[in-house]
Amino acid sequence: MKSVRCFVADMDSAFVRQVCRAVTDARGVEIIGACPNGLDALHQIAQLQPDVVLADIQLPELDGISLLSEVRRLRRVPAFIVCTRFYSEYSMECASRSGADFFLYKPVNLRRLPEIIRECHANSVLSRSGTGAGAQSDFDRDAAYLRHRLSELGILSRLSGGAYLAEAVLCIQQDGMLYRNLTSGLYAVIAERNGTTVSRVERAMRNAISIAYDRGSLSGVFAEKPTNKQFIAYLLRALEERLAEFVEL
Repeated sequence: MKSVRCFVADMDSAFVRQVCRAVTDARGVEIIGACPNGLDALHQIAQLQPDVVLADIQLPELDGISLLSEVRRLRRVPAFIVCTRFYSEYSMECASRSGADFFLYKPVNLRRLPEIIRECHANSVLSRSGTGAGAQSDFDRDAAYLRHRLSELGILSRLSGGAYLAEAVLCIQQDGMLYRNLTSGLYAVIAERNGTTVSRVERAMRNAISIAYDRGSLSGVFAEKPTNKQFIAYLLRALEERLAEFVEL
């Protein structure tokens, strides 16, 4: 199997070494370059043409968001993972508008990082090729539908809040008991998978829902701002209805 080629742009040399070590211990991913400077990183990315770029927001000369915007103009556009140590709704919005494929908070779950890199690359390839649901697994089809539904509701699933909401539904599909206790059940599972904390998972979901509600994106669905649990229940029902239609077809 061909390895996914990843480039890292980060000023933290210790973090870069940790990423390289984590990727070396895993299979299917290789680090082809690293740079602590945003402008130099752009030149190297253009030359090396990686499959995935992992970049911190805080970079000299060209910050991570600006780097993302410039990379999107290249002839061969890699998947882009934005990374930061500081939670910021503004940063998430900027990353979203610039086309980020995934958003990570430090400290990163290094054991899961190779899987995230592979998934981002795979989703990017599917997006470019226009592969339809007929060629996808049931899980991929469900995930694609949830991303589409969230987008319709004004919530971008490639950022943490939207990604956690989509993941929540897929987790509950596999284990319905998780829905009974969100904090110690569902949120804990998602936090472990993504190398973050339960409170960050809960807050990212709540912020994503709040932004969509305040913009009026949810006005046709909810009379009042829904709680995380109410919104997840809505997504579950929507997915179940979609699956019923799919079976009938």
